[in-house]
Amino acid sequence: MTTAQFQKWHKFLIDFQKKSFKKGDILLFQGEAPRFAYVVSHGIVKAYNINSQGDEQLVHFSTALEVLPLPWVFNKAANALYYYEALTDGSYFCVDKDKYLEFIKGDPDILYSELERTVVNYVGKTMSFNALLYSKAGEKLINTLRYLILSYGNKREDSIEIRLRLTQQDFANLTGLTRETVSIELMKLKKAGIIAYSKQTNYTINVSKMNDLLKEQFVAEVSMQV
Repeated sequence: MTTAQFQKWHKFLIDFQKKSFKKGDILLFQGEAPRFAYVVSHGIVKAYNINSQGDEQLVHFSTALEVLPLPWVFNKAANALYYYEALTDGSYFCVDKDKYLEFIKGDPDILYSELERTVVNYVGKTMSFNALLYSKAGEKLINTLRYLILSYGNKREDSIEIRLRLTQQDFANLTGLTRETVSIELMKLKKAGIIAYSKQTNYTINVSKMNDLLKEQFVAEVSMQV
């Protein structure tokens, strides 16, 4: 996001009430009728379903200046389609959805940036879905990492940091694998120098080694929209 776009957002949001949530707090329950839209000031929100076995199925992560729940904002759903839970401590603006729609419609630059973000999220979702179609655990995980790189990556000189502080259980919920299987596959990637992580740091991907593994230049060539 450009400095000019950020300033426009700041001017729009400054008069709205702000709420704080702790990690693990629920912003919206599935089926709840929202009273307003949330715009992320800082922090990360995860959207998820709970399946018939009681397992969490991650759907999406929302980061700075993202609006949720988007289907409700655009009048495509009367209620929240998912649970929205704070992945980290954070604060959120409580925004009237009609005023948000007026804001983006009234500024082509902001409207384009919202469209661009929606396209990145759409591509990420298709990649995430495609990752589930692979039969091998390692392939599921690698292709899930591709999705996370595109949607939530910060590009460094020769690596990409995933901005989300994910647990191995989060990876399990994204891939449909068990936490134990995820742990084994992540350790394989770590030993190969493809991924680096610890309890205190985010996941960092070595671009060249990931490309060698994928046998293509996808990660290097994709345009990071962060």
